[in-house]
Amino acid sequence: MIGRGMFRIIVIAANVAFAGPVAAQSPSGADASALLARMTRTHEAGDAVAARATADSALAVLPLADARRAEALFVRAATAPTPAAARTDWLRIVVDHPVSPRAEDALLALADLEWKAGDRAATARHLQQLLGVGLTAERSVREAHRMGMLLLQGNEPRLGCAVLEAARTQVPAGQVELANQIARSEEHTSELQ
Repeated sequence: MIGRGMFRIIVIAANVAFAGPVAAQSPSGADASALLARMTRTHEAGDAVAARATADSALAVLPLADARRAEALFVRAATAPTPAAARTDWLRIVVDHPVSPRAEDALLALADLEWKAGDRAATARHLQQLLGVGLTAERSVREAHRMGMLLLQGNEPRLGCAVLEAARTQVPAGQVELANQIARSEEHTSELQ
């Protein structure tokens, strides 16, 4: 049997031993910026497991209305172990943070997931939603070009042409080669019709 004095020593030792890990598991709101910075670093370094874990921690401390949640959801979706898990987070970005810069990326990712799953109707919905908000980044224009070509190859000419047209009109100034690639795709499309 452990005496009262020994019990106190064990309790104090346990508190000292576990104080660091417990504090690290439940960061305060003030630590959210540090968590997001660490999440970004680990994601960019290719450490998907650490990036996803840090994104989970950031989501646990960020208030629901905090716009930075979109970035954490983005990293969590990008490092998801399954397409279904990624889809859930992409949808949360689109629904909960529609004006976030990551909403465009999420719509493209959702369209890509649906395309790979063979759901052409869902692909079309996401792309039409994307076309409604417009393309703002060069990468998004490139992805829209790629998706437009996939739609054309998948016998979705009306939507494919609409996506290519939107991509062409949103090419950033100075991106002549990208504009030329899209124009060649549109010319090729009109030759096929």
